[in-house]
Amino acid sequence: MIRKTLTASEIIDLIEDPTVNFVQIRLEKEAPVKELIRVLQTTTNHQIQYVTAYVLGKRRARSAIRAIAHLLDDESPKIRDVAADALGNIGHKVDADIGERLLAQFLDPNEELYFRRTLSSVLGAVGYRPAIPHLIEALQHDDLSIRGGAAWSLGRLKAVEALLALKNALAKETDSYPAGQMHIALEMIASAQNL
Repeated sequence: MIRKTLTASEIIDLIEDPTVNFVQIRLEKEAPVKELIRVLQTTTNHQIQYVTAYVLGKRRARSAIRAIAHLLDDESPKIRDVAADALGNIGHKVDADIGERLLAQFLDPNEELYFRRTLSSVLGAVGYRPAIPHLIEALQHDDLSIRGGAAWSLGRLKAVEALLALKNALAKETDSYPAGQMHIALEMIASAQNL
């Protein structure tokens, strides 16, 4: 077993070194979560923030949720996206203030579409139930990825109140990705009701 001994400054050096290959894999194996969090708390470099948030998400580091959530306010949509994705990968129920920020960004039509696509799934992954009515509305969105992500989130949230909307959306759906996610959501909700 490899010991996780890298310090925050060593992590930064690794990310910045163009000769180091597979830096994310190495950080997943060798960097302590505590030091990765310290990196997020001390740097404003987008490359370093991106790699660090990605690794923390892959590691499902619950202790990093607050540090990652701080990146949701970054001016870069790519940083906001990797932060949301990392929170979704961690998959732990978030505090209401983080959930509210994720939902507000999902609903903001000025946000980048790819970021809103990510958020459509992240809201379910982080267990943010106040998003349910908005996810139900998103089943009618023009973008098939948002429809599919919203359906997935509703299933993950076991949103019984979304059953009729999911059935109606599925009856009209013509794209395979959202239709598949709607089927899965209906099965997840049905299985939760039978418990």
